Amino acid sequence: MSTIDTINIDFSSQNINWQPDSNLTSEQKEKIKSGDFGTVESFTTLQDGSLQIKTQYGTLSMSGPELDDVKKDLSVGDFITTGNRLDNFSTNDYMTDLYAVLKLLHETNVERRQADREARHASRDAAMSESLNAAQEIRNGAILGLVMGIASGAINIGMGAFSAVGALKSLGQMKAPIQNFKQAQTNLKTSETNVQLKQQQLELSQAKTEVKVKQEVVDTKKATLDETNVEVKTAQEKLDSNAKAIEDKQTEIQQLEQATPRDETKIETAKKDLEGLQTKQTELQKKLDTANIDQTKAQTELDEAQVSLKTSEENVTKLEAQVKETNSKLKKPEDDPTKEISVDEAQKNLKTAKTDYLKAKEASDLANSNLNNKFQELQVKGTFYQSVGQIGSGIANIINAGGQAGEQFSQAKSKEHDAEAQKIQTQGEDITQEMQNEMETINDVKEFFKSMLQSNNQAFQAMLQI
Repeated sequence: MSTIDTINIDFSSQNINWQPDSNLTSEQKEKIKSGDFGTVESFTTLQDGSLQIKTQYGTLSMSGPELDDVKKDLSVGDFITTGNRLDNFSTNDYMTDLYAVLKLLHETNVERRQADREARHASRDAAMSESLNAAQEIRNGAILGLVMGIASGAINIGMGAFSAVGALKSLGQMKAPIQNFKQAQTNLKTSETNVQLKQQQLELSQAKTEVKVKQEVVDTKKATLDETNVEVKTAQEKLDSNAKAIEDKQTEIQQLEQATPRDETKIETAKKDLEGLQTKQTELQKKLDTANIDQTKAQTELDEAQVSLKTSEENVTKLEAQVKETNSKLKKPEDDPTKEISVDEAQKNLKTAKTDYLKAKEASDLANSNLNNKFQELQVKGTFYQSVGQIGSGIANIINAGGQAGEQFSQAKSKEHDAEAQKIQTQGEDITQEMQNEMETINDVKEFFKSMLQSNNQAFQAMLQI
């Protein structure tokens, strides 16, 4: 049986069933009669293998075994039985219904392709949307990291500036003690140089005095040598004169002895005088020898005194050079540092210089003590500034940690979006696969109708042969 309102075709358990909605209007029923089953709204493959196509006017159900189960080698009796079944349908109505079913199948296929396209587009758009969202989350994380980095840098800069200001203040407070210490050190060094100069001037004065003394010694030795030279000369002259007298006396004696008559008295007196001259000659020779010894000694002493004097003079020259060099190191050097002064005056000047040095040493020690005290005081402040700087660094580290956490959160969120996009893509693939399954079912239906027509054709031929 077949009507336009309800189609129910049963060929050996292969069924096509049309069930219209119960609330159709007359106009909608007329459309169904004309072959318009309405727009396809959905299609579903049930667990039993049947296909349900839902339109705006009703539901088309298709069920039955695999097409391979349709026997192509039916017997004549089977064809006749099939033909008898076909007699239950009005040919016109049946063909009208068949075309309507085929049209509905075409619309179903069009709707399937459209749904498949929209599913792909939806999957693509969803994936793109999720990727864009993930990118935006990454950008947000980057911005958060940038903000945190700027804040951290600002805090570090602020703490560094605070420490720098503290350091500058410390340097300002250290300026006066440092200057005082430097001045005290300069004064101390000047005093040391002045003491050295006065010591050298004292040594120079002593050396010059020594040169004077040695010069006097040399002069004395020269006078002594001159005296001994005179003595030697005098002794030599006396010795020569006495030797001449002896020679004359001997000549006189010879003449007296040769005279005639001989005067024995005069001869005896002459011989006594000769003996006296010879004795005197011996004494004069001794005096000459002594004078020569004294002359040699005076010459030796003079030579030694002259060597010593020369050494002292060289020492004076050396000391004068040292005095001039030391004097040049003073901020206010003396005009004539090598001028001759007495030893007493030089000793007095040295004593005054040492007193000034001791005062400069006390001032330097006091300045050094003040500097150390100020340094220790600033060390305490420096510890405070350092502590504040460490607190600032700690705050910066906390902010950095927050920024890193925000960035990690954004990365995690991005991963979630990637996972969601993958899920949507998978769902789209599932829908596509479902569409392919539906398409295969529709192809099975087409094959079913093809087999049905072939069976009807064979049945009609068998009926004609009867």
